[in-house]
Amino acid sequence: MKAGAGKSEIILAEEYLEIEDFAVIHRTLNARAVVIQSGQTVVLLSLEITSMPDEETYAIRKKIAENYPVEEDHVWVCVTHTFSAPHLLPDFILKDPERIAEKAKYREELIRASLEAVGKGFAGLQNATMGIGDGYSLINCNRDVQLEDGWWVGFATIKSLLYVLTKKMESLWLLSSIMDYSHLCLTVLR
Repeated sequence: MKAGAGKSEIILAEEYLEIEDFAVIHRTLNARAVVIQSGQTVVLLSLEITSMPDEETYAIRKKIAENYPVEEDHVWVCVTHTFSAPHLLPDFILKDPERIAEKAKYREELIRASLEAVGKGFAGLQNATMGIGDGYSLINCNRDVQLEDGWWVGFATIKSLLYVLTKKMESLWLLSSIMDYSHLCLTVLR
């Protein structure tokens, strides 16, 4: 088995931020990809956005399959469901031609970042092993409840954790981990 991982920044245009009253970027958003080859090739792509309409998902999968040696139906795309980014809203909600044009730029940026992350994954393919486990993580904390002493930061139970290890210089290195919180899939790179 071989695996590779890649990450690329999603660069948001200020005009699209304004659609949902976002004012400034505090932390970059990323496209993260894991490429796994073992008899066939699979691409797991995670985008740090809230949601994505089906037509956008299909467009990204198609572009990846056109540019890399992977079948379109072997490309899995998920979003992290972060509310730190504007939604990729469907045209019928945006209505205004200017907003639809800005959304088209957002879509193209998501495609660009996805292709770059997947390209890095293919470029970094190396021998790897895979494992699975259970645990909990403080990565996905709920910060929506304010208490007298401050904001509640809970923890999330991970139902399953898939990890990919690679051997470098006679020691094992974590190449990627994929966590399932039941309602979302998040690809985390080290």
